[in-house]
Amino acid sequence: LAVTYCVMLGSDENGSMSVPITNQLMESWGVTQEELHDIAISNLESLSPSTFKSMNEVMAEMMLPQMIEECGGDRDMAEAMLSAMMPPEEKMYVISNEEKLNGAAALLDDKLMDSIREKIGDDFFILPSSIHECLVVPADAGMELRDLENMVKEVNETQVAPQDRLSDHVYQYDADSHEVFRADRADERQAEKEAAKEEKTPAKGEKAV
Repeated sequence: LAVTYCVMLGSDENGSMSVPITNQLMESWGVTQEELHDIAISNLESLSPSTFKSMNEVMAEMMLPQMIEECGGDRDMAEAMLSAMMPPEEKMYVISNEEKLNGAAALLDDKLMDSIREKIGDDFFILPSSIHECLVVPADAGMELRDLENMVKEVNETQVAPQDRLSDHVYQYDADSHEVFRADRADERQAEKEAAKEEKTPAKGEKAV
């Protein structure tokens, strides 16, 4: 995964305008990459609020205008019909932002990620469907990591434009360290953390310094 930064120039009904921040721009402003990152994260909430919705909610939002038209303008009837059409059990969620533009940046929103953990449990997979959104699948949804990896790769190859592809891998979230990591490296990562912990733990009879 790679994080890129941009300056928001404005937005209207036709879309948003932005300019990417290059190394030259960053240096001319006299800021470090760490400072730039902190500024960008603090601006997420005000400039590009993150969203977390069930797949049912997202599908209903997409279908609602047409359904209202089919129901003769009756919104209540349209919403009731959509509700009856949706699967009763939620197994997939969508991370993005209100504009649905470059919404995968929501992965950097620690508050959002922690709230997802509280809502659906500690263990969940993150599928980077594009730079505009990511999917969240609870670990207990009955889907194997290998199948999820294959699904991400297939969708990228057949449905996502090359410039919008984010990654072919599936990820997980470590709430304690606020880190997103590759799910296929979970065991390796845990072993490294335990080894680092042992190095910091003084042997019997020794004093910690």
